[in-house]
Amino acid sequence: MKRFFESELWSWIRTVIQIILIISGIVAASILFAEAANAETTECWVICQPNSYVCIHGKPSKANDAFGGSMCGSRLETDGKQRNGFLHVVNVPAEESTGWISTGYIVYDEPIIMNRTATVYCEGRLAVRKCVGGKIIKWLKPGQQVTIVCYSNEWCLTDNGYVRTEFLRLEGEN
Repeated sequence: MKRFFESELWSWIRTVIQIILIISGIVAASILFAEAANAETTECWVICQPNSYVCIHGKPSKANDAFGGSMCGSRLETDGKQRNGFLHVVNVPAEESTGWISTGYIVYDEPIIMNRTATVYCEGRLAVRKCVGGKIIKWLKPGQQVTIVCYSNEWCLTDNGYVRTEFLRLEGEN
């Protein structure tokens, strides 16, 4: 048996096996890259003060220099990756083709910019947040009136901050 592993035939077989493993690795890597390139994207929109924008960063960090921004109501595409409170956006029309935007200014249905009065409609008090799903900055009482600046199906930006849409009733609507 020792002669076989020292023979020319074994050397040739070993070389063929190594070539097959290299080719298999290349094929597997190309399939993975193709799947990553074809990853599904989801639409999302920026919700912030009208005529203002939210920065898009190169890395998921506020400390990272922004290379662009998206205006209130802008449509973006995301692959759904989230890190450190940032959402990965793709096909960005800026210097870079991908970037990171704070999840606190993203909604998944198109917002409508408006300037209408609404009434707080809930059993208890309503949390007003710094950003979408963010830190509570104050509370509103049932019956209190606010002005809706920007509206989406899930979140509203009011003159007080961000609140859940389900707890507001537009004036003149039941």
